[in-house]
Amino acid sequence: MPTIRFRLRNPRQAVKGGLFAAFAAFIEAASVMDSARASLVPPTLIAAGILALAYVFYLRPYVTLDDAGITLGNWIRTVRIPWREYKGLSSKLGLKVLSEKGDDAVASYPRSDNRRDRIARRSEEAYRRPEPALRPKADLQWATPLQARLAIDSANREAAKGEAEAFASGGGEQYSHRFCPASCFALAAGLVAIAEGVRQAVSG
Repeated sequence: MPTIRFRLRNPRQAVKGGLFAAFAAFIEAASVMDSARASLVPPTLIAAGILALAYVFYLRPYVTLDDAGITLGNWIRTVRIPWREYKGLSSKLGLKVLSEKGDDAVASYPRSDNRRDRIARRSEEAYRRPEPALRPKADLQWATPLQARLAIDSANREAAKGEAEAFASGGGEQYSHRFCPASCFALAAGLVAIAEGVRQAVSG
């Protein structure tokens, strides 16, 4: 089994997901304290739907880098890209991994709002400076968009050092993308819950 080097998540996305979760909790709490409300079902459905969507769009996305390739945990799909098919990165309108099969968006890094990161991407010196303090083989690391790019480049270089040995561990792997049943269910259930909650609130 390939050795995991980096498991990355975007702290900004996690904060956004947390804010949506807090908003859902506020809706439920406000409804409970409203003595004039006849039923808690509509706000509960809406709050549950918001939580489900927050999970899918902000809390689920991740990037895992190992000796054999990259795994992208996107909203409802999981994409696997072996290093031998990896062609590089694109950061226009969000981070994308380029491969022989095309390009795949990295849902955990949709775009960088940090002006310093945007300037650094345009500068050749960004890739000559010491790599940010990411801890290889850690269970979870909160990484900025620039740190994620550097970590991907670092993992690719490590895999390429001993090509015969490093690529052998992932030699049988192929590019793949598959739907994640849990995320698909959460997305569908969240949309249905919000729609039903709004319908009941309006009709009630």
